[in-house]
Amino acid sequence: MTSSSGRRADIDGLRAVAVLLVSAFHMFPNTAGRGFVGVDIFFVLSGFLIGGIIFRQLDGGRFSFLDFYAHRARRIFPPLILLLTTSLAVGWFTFPAVKLRDLGQMTAECALFVQNLAWLDYKNPGAIPEGGKHLRHLWSLALEEQFYLAFPLAVWLIHRARLNRPLLLGAVLVASVATHIAIYPTSGFHAYIFPLARAWELMAGALAAHWAGGHGDSGHGDGGATRGPADPRVASAASLLGLGLLLLSQMLVRWPTSYPVWHGALPVLGTLFLLLAGPQGWVNRTLLATRPAVWLGGISYSLYLWHEVLVSLALPAIGIEPSRAARVICLLVSIAVAAISTHLVERPLRESKRRPGAVAVGLTLLLAAVGAAGYVCFLADGFPERVLAAAGARGR
Repeated sequence: MTSSSGRRADIDGLRAVAVLLVSAFHMFPNTAGRGFVGVDIFFVLSGFLIGGIIFRQLDGGRFSFLDFYAHRARRIFPPLILLLTTSLAVGWFTFPAVKLRDLGQMTAECALFVQNLAWLDYKNPGAIPEGGKHLRHLWSLALEEQFYLAFPLAVWLIHRARLNRPLLLGAVLVASVATHIAIYPTSGFHAYIFPLARAWELMAGALAAHWAGGHGDSGHGDGGATRGPADPRVASAASLLGLGLLLLSQMLVRWPTSYPVWHGALPVLGTLFLLLAGPQGWVNRTLLATRPAVWLGGISYSLYLWHEVLVSLALPAIGIEPSRAARVICLLVSIAVAAISTHLVERPLRESKRRPGAVAVGLTLLLAAVGAAGYVCFLADGFPERVLAAAGARGR
């Protein structure tokens, strides 16, 4: 199903699948331990949608770096600023100095979108500082932002030089797979977070957008119409194959740090088949394009941001081992917070028609200020005098 604006509802449905998998992975690690493949789905979607935007605009002679990055800022920065500000405020009032120092460092890394690169100093996820663990899921956002910085320039240069676009994108994909294979035996964790080792998933999405005619986006930057197979039966078969591969990934893949590239191929290929099936595919039109799926996909970005914060900060306050009911409630609260964040923060700024360039600059400065505040907390070793001041006040 495609809306009158050209927005593909089934792509929002795919977003819903991805964010539910990731949320379940963090909420119910014992029963949804393979939900981290939702990140793979997000990477393919990003490559498909961003590739579609750029290809179409370049081919139409109307691509603008300023417009592209201004839209990305209005899309990504508002909920992130809210999240990081709230996180830092909670840390200021509740964290001891050591944890606030670590949180400040992580906040600065998140604001600069270098979190995954900073983690290359760690041997495994267990080495991540305790104070910033509720922001650890933002490594994937950092990797996507690195893609947004490098990919448009690379494709623009390819276009200007009149080079073979799919051939070069395919070469990057192959090089990325080779990088992953080379790194994985010595450090599965680094292979999981290193940009060059994960770029193949984004390239796969971009190649799918090229194959689909460069129409991976509706013009609004958040989904769009692609041509699917001419025969609806072929489209439905492709969508069923895609769903089957996603389900298979939930049975076969292992823990993120034990995640070879051939395991990642399952969710990547599954997502590609669903995308290329088009809105007429049976799975796309009957499952992914349903109203609940589309609505959840519409708040997926904010839900991705907020769910881990609630898991890491709220659930431990309930007890050492929160019950399943408590985890379900936490998930529902995450969805409610995400809906509020989407409708009151993300969409008004993203869709504002009043001086969009100025809005983007303002958001960039705000994000920089939050990152700077975090870095000050890091430099000040978490302001240990906060505890002394509070103790003194109680003594009086």
